[in-house]
Amino acid sequence: MSLSLYFQTKHLHDAILQGDDLIVIFGGVDRQQEHFNDLLVASVVDGKVTTRLTECSGDVPNPRSGHSMVSYGPYVFLFGGIDFIEEAVYNDIYILDTSKLNAYHSHAVPILTNSWVYLYVVGSWTWGYVGEGGHEVIGRNSHTMSILKDQEHHVLVVSGGASPEHGPLRDTVYAPLPPVDEIGKN
Repeated sequence: MSLSLYFQTKHLHDAILQGDDLIVIFGGVDRQQEHFNDLLVASVVDGKVTTRLTECSGDVPNPRSGHSMVSYGPYVFLFGGIDFIEEAVYNDIYILDTSKLNAYHSHAVPILTNSWVYLYVVGSWTWGYVGEGGHEVIGRNSHTMSILKDQEHHVLVVSGGASPEHGPLRDTVYAPLPPVDEIGKN
């Protein structure tokens, strides 16, 4: 599978730069309104773009589109989204732990297609469900998410978006983040 084929069949996914050399792409929806929760990772190896579908373990998010993701150290935060068929709008947060990346390079099985190298990875990164706790945030899709920081603090910020029940949302919500090295210790 090439990235162009992948994107000809899906839209409303999210893609982020993870570290200096990976693009992590999650979810999306096709023209028949089928939603996905697959994870595609793209990188450059020997001057060629490589893509690999990565199996995930843990609490894998439900299929969705219109969600947002942001990178925080070796972690990827995912928030919100929608599944039109299930009529579900999400206000949940998941964390993907990408710290075990190197373990999967040695387990990749290459499949050549044109100028692309497609790698199917045997193994998995781990998703963790953070939940919906704290201040109640309206479920939404098509919003933005970022991390603001100063020298000592990091804050996760979600802004805007929409939901079928509430229409366009003009709010901005935020949550302080623990230091990267404290994530997953609880």
